[in-house]
Amino acid sequence: MTLIDTFKGIYLKEVDSTNNYIISKKLVGGFVVAETQSSGRGRGEKTWLSNEINNLYFSALVKLDESAKLSLLSLLCGKALLKTCKTFFPNYNLSLKWPNDIYLENNKVAGILLEMQSNSNETLLVIGIGVNFYFSSIPKEIPNLGMLMNSPPNPIFKEEFVKKMIQELNLVLFNLYNEESLNEDLNYINKYSYLKNKKIQFDVHGNILVGDFLGYDEYGFLILSSNSQIYLLQDTTPNFRVLKNE
Repeated sequence: MTLIDTFKGIYLKEVDSTNNYIISKKLVGGFVVAETQSSGRGRGEKTWLSNEINNLYFSALVKLDESAKLSLLSLLCGKALLKTCKTFFPNYNLSLKWPNDIYLENNKVAGILLEMQSNSNETLLVIGIGVNFYFSSIPKEIPNLGMLMNSPPNPIFKEEFVKKMIQELNLVLFNLYNEESLNEDLNYINKYSYLKNKKIQFDVHGNILVGDFLGYDEYGFLILSSNSQIYLLQDTTPNFRVLKNE
């Protein structure tokens, strides 16, 4: 069984958002890739720069049942994307910034936007992924924006990247139902966490704290230590910041 079928893809010149498109077409088990997006979206109210045809704009739609550990989806999809990037760029210092951004050194080179529609029996999950392969010019107004290549990728490279990424996504999605494999995934995520050895600013009930990264729990929550107390974060808070290396 395959959750995302590599032969069930749609390729578009331009679209407002690959997430919007695949939801509207109800292409369960399929994926869509666009050359550009006119209204690419990031997490929260953020936008995703999507006017460069040399980059990847991808969305897949999968169906999960109620037994899946949905709280782990962000980290697991981030792990799949990180492992794909490491396959093609093995000598790069790539890491996963919680919950699901990929960093090269201190620059963001890829990100994920997950959207879910649930009822009592199943969950439809949209996995939106953007990968910055190459920018002809990087806008100075966007901080920490990076790219993976020094020249535009050829179409065959992008196709192979998508195939590998789908393979890794299928693996982690099946691991939602496999406790042993989940532990292996979390160990990999901890090993390549961008937050290791960094000070983290976050807020709890309006109080801004600074803590240390301790890892992730079985639900994918971030574990931080501050003033001898342990805190669990389910998602980034409004004042969440990575401050500095120790």
